[in-house]
Amino acid sequence: MEENGAGMMGGILGGTLLCMFAIGFALTVFLLAGLWKMFVKAGQPGWAALVPFYNVYVLVQIVGLPVVWFYYYVILIAVGTVLSFLAFFTSVGLLVLSYYMVRMIHRAYGQNDDSVSVIISLFVPIVLTYRAGFGPAQYLGPQSMHDMPNLPWIDSMPARPTAPPPPPPPTGSYIPTLSSNQPNETPLVDAQPVNVPPVSGGPTDPGVDMGSLPQMGNNKDQQQQ
Repeated sequence: MEENGAGMMGGILGGTLLCMFAIGFALTVFLLAGLWKMFVKAGQPGWAALVPFYNVYVLVQIVGLPVVWFYYYVILIAVGTVLSFLAFFTSVGLLVLSYYMVRMIHRAYGQNDDSVSVIISLFVPIVLTYRAGFGPAQYLGPQSMHDMPNLPWIDSMPARPTAPPPPPPPTGSYIPTLSSNQPNETPLVDAQPVNVPPVSGGPTDPGVDMGSLPQMGNNKDQQQQ
């Protein structure tokens, strides 16, 4: 009797585990299928939803968050896996990151982004993938990030030196050069003819009386006269 009872309990336990595994597998497939549909609506390849870590990177791009969010996600998972005594803190960090990311997903697909809806989608993600993937929701693109925290990041790449700006043109007096071929240069000699007035008393000056001028001649001739 005891052996029969133990075998019956083992069968019940095995059947329960098998049923739970089947339900979990079906929910996972449904979740990934909804995520696939979400990626397609956003213009991304659907197969990216099946690739671990890469699907998070695509989600960051879909909602318009900086890529540093993906870096923090990978770092927290790596630290929590390697340093088990920090698993609690890394889990809290991942929970905070996921909360804000789910909120941005709600906004990108036109869903209500209040705290209650975001928390429900965070702990029951199949609700979000069903509404945004299989439902009539449309992808609206990245939305406002006014309440998103600013995650700091250290840029290890040195800044490239920039060339100094050219000196400003001189604003003082301009000194012309000998060359007049350039359009901005002033020639030293004007190409226009110079009008020189005639010498006073010349044959072309009508205002001078020729008789009033002393006659130029030989002194001897003047004495003889």
